Amino acid sequence: MRLINKGRLWHVAIDGDVVNRSAALQLADDLGNSKGVSRPWMRSFGSLQRAVEKIEQK
Repeated sequence: MRLINKGRLWHVAIDGDVVNRSAALQLADDLGNSKGVSRPWMRSFGSLQRAVEKIEQK
């Protein structure tokens, strides 16, 4: 999925569901170390749904 935020293009990759923020932050570290992902930004599914709905309303 691609989103535009503040004029910048963001590519969204969903790597599953985690039980809490601590687990999400650990996953972010793991992604950076093993996959070379630069600065992963963890978001809730709800916040992604709201972002998509906002785009669809335009």
